[in-house]
Amino acid sequence: MVIVNWVLPKKKASIKAKKRLLKYTEVQKNTLNAIFEVTEKPPCETIEIISENLNLEFKTVLNYLNRNRQSQLDLQRQQMQN
Repeated sequence: MVIVNWVLPKKKASIKAKKRLLKYTEVQKNTLNAIFEVTEKPPCETIEIISENLNLEFKTVLNYLNRNRQSQLDLQRQQMQN
């Protein structure tokens, strides 16, 4: 009986380029904040138009609005506790 040392080839790790941290321009920040003040949850069509006008991805605008909404909820909860 012969025992052979067999090493399976390692899978090449898929190398994904890290996404750079997006820094909003002043115009983008001001526009997104103004929209958030008017309506916290705009419809998808509105978000699409905003993202096209600000040269941002749909998901980026959606995440921005969701984070702002969550921050406001957290602040309200914190104020209620105090």
